[in-house]
Amino acid sequence: MKRVLKPDGKIIILEIDPNTPRGKHLKFCETVFHTGAKLYQPAQLSKKIQAHNLEVLSIDSNYLGYFLTAVKSSQKLE
Repeated sequence: MKRVLKPDGKIIILEIDPNTPRGKHLKFCETVFHTGAKLYQPAQLSKKIQAHNLEVLSIDSNYLGYFLTAVKSSQKLE
């Protein structure tokens, strides 16, 4: 994601929170069918995004899960 974003480019990720009823159901299905899906809690995904030097702007929950919005800083990192 970082490589293809322009400076000040934003990315919006829709993720299903594994702690919600929907997320728990999907986690159960994953254990049965072994699809390789991974569901991240908001704090986990935020940490992964920040580890790649992207700035998390917001995390907004909705009925589907949550949206995480991040931006690639236009400042050159050394």
